[in-house]
Amino acid sequence: MSTQFPEPDVITRRSKPVSVILPIKEYQEMLERLEDAEEAAYLKRLALSSYHSGRSRTTYH
Repeated sequence: MSTQFPEPDVITRRSKPVSVILPIKEYQEMLERLEDAEEAAYLKRLALSSYHSGRSRTTYH
């Protein structure tokens, strides 16, 4: 489900973008997506770490 927001306002200094003003709801949703992405990346690193640590304990006879 996609929520439509007005275009963010870009603040410039010397013709270069330096800040963005956006609706609070859009900001909150952006933070949620970022947190979800960070959590997914952490879980992926954790799974890979567990996989590699399990492999290092394998002994061959």
